[in-house]
Amino acid sequence: MIIGIDFGTTNTRIAAWEPELGGLPALKMFKSGMTTMPSVISFRRKARGGAEIEAIGEDADGLGESTATREVIRNIKRWALASDPFVRRVLENSRSTRWPKYWNPGQRSIELWGQSIAISEIIMGIINQALKRVGLENISSELRAACPVHSDYLYRRDMVDIFSEGGFVSKLTGVTEEPLLFLALAYSQGRLDEGSYLVYDFGGGSFDCALATVERQHGVLNLIVYAADGDPLLGGMDVDEMLKTKLAYDGPPHLLRLAKEAVCRNPSGPSQLLKGGIRLSISDVEDVLREGNFVGRTLDVMMSVYRQAKMMWKRPPDSPPLGENLEVDSSGMVRRTIWKLREHDLASDIDKVLLFGGTTRIPYVVQELENIFGSKKVVTASQLLTAFREPELTAVALGAAYPPREQYTPLYVSRLPCRVTLRVRQGSGEQKAEYVPFSRLPISRPPRPWISETLAIASSSSESAKYEVTVEDPDGKVLRNIGPLGVRMPDLIVPAKWLRIVVDRFGRIWLDMMTGKENDRWHETVELLEIPPWQTSAQRTALERTWKMVRENKRAEHARAMHILTHNPYGWGVDVG
Repeated sequence: MIIGIDFGTTNTRIAAWEPELGGLPALKMFKSGMTTMPSVISFRRKARGGAEIEAIGEDADGLGESTATREVIRNIKRWALASDPFVRRVLENSRSTRWPKYWNPGQRSIELWGQSIAISEIIMGIINQALKRVGLENISSELRAACPVHSDYLYRRDMVDIFSEGGFVSKLTGVTEEPLLFLALAYSQGRLDEGSYLVYDFGGGSFDCALATVERQHGVLNLIVYAADGDPLLGGMDVDEMLKTKLAYDGPPHLLRLAKEAVCRNPSGPSQLLKGGIRLSISDVEDVLREGNFVGRTLDVMMSVYRQAKMMWKRPPDSPPLGENLEVDSSGMVRRTIWKLREHDLASDIDKVLLFGGTTRIPYVVQELENIFGSKKVVTASQLLTAFREPELTAVALGAAYPPREQYTPLYVSRLPCRVTLRVRQGSGEQKAEYVPFSRLPISRPPRPWISETLAIASSSSESAKYEVTVEDPDGKVLRNIGPLGVRMPDLIVPAKWLRIVVDRFGRIWLDMMTGKENDRWHETVELLEIPPWQTSAQRTALERTWKMVRENKRAEHARAMHILTHNPYGWGVDVG
């Protein structure tokens, strides 16, 4: 059996598929009779101080709001994802979103009555309870989990640690981005023809987007994921906050959320009665979406994904001829030529926009996207995945459980136009590792940091090793050439035993030097290129603003989290399986 876990900001869902029986994956029914369990946990104060779990799921959700002796914790996934310094900085500067009083971002824990509880313990408690309520806690099987596109290394590591240290019978074999799971499910069902697709995932806590094409190669349709991105502070819970202000509602927030879900599930149905005689209708929700420019903000993310896929950059005049898969216009703008993405216009290049996530059930969202892309291009999850019930909400869990990985192998085309060469010379011998621009990398996930093969240094040789790294732009110009010394330890520099190249998702290039034992390596990561010179002015401005925030965070009290993010080559897009 393969179990798919969708730990969402608002609800948790569990799906299962039994390969020996065939057929389709199915959502598991909780003891409450529902296929969802609220991602809510409550703690109560102990008599002598500290906290203990009081309730989980709908039991905790029904307790209402926090009191002096009880803390009801909702939306914990958003705070778990806020360990990423970029997300944290946005949260700190946000006018509409505030840190909960109990949240300690530096320690990634909650502080209740003098007791610190790690975020991984809370997530483990909720997921463990969900598996128990569907009767799968003692079944040995393969587990696969979902995560948003912007999930950082710490969040993914938490998911791995939960299932390796939490006493689970089953072990986690993969953590995959939610838009890719939706794509994989549609792809496995034969619902994607040749063409270009933009996945639009507007969920309860965040917005995610991915751009992919389905191409026929050697008679087989292949799914190729070119780029993915997301906004961690753009989701249904942000709509709830604006609704609360618009309606002057001062009742329990979770009742407002449930009322909103009811009117979104049945837009043509009656309005919902709230505390104080307030009524909530679908028009109220659409007014908030309009006033908050929610669809416009998702368009910014879509354009970011599109620019990543096209990998546009400025090119100086009188440059040598371009290589394959590249073209330049009269303004000097170079673009990668992608099958089905040749118009250099988002709306023209995309064949279909695939919608899923609870917010996409609102007619206003569909109408606005139809105004941008055309009515024939916008496809809802219900129209695409007709074999499943409410696929807008369930596709992530179903996609995590199915299909087998060997039945689909999405390809990602690298998006950096530079060539990076690492050479190690020792005596008369030479080793080389190289990053080749626009090469195809067979992986089963959206773009992740590219990691070269590891070159080993023969420490027993009498000849000292010399290292050379060369970075060349598309015109062959050498951008950086260095010779690193070794790995810095507390009081000395140790010669490196292994070297490799890392190209991260922002276009930065790193040299990863390692020493120590095979199973316990020390790393020293040297940044070779911070802002690629081939970026457009808008891209350079965005990157410079990002690195400014990074430096501000480094000067703040979050150096450890920043070190893990910027020095960990397995950050975004890693699949632990």
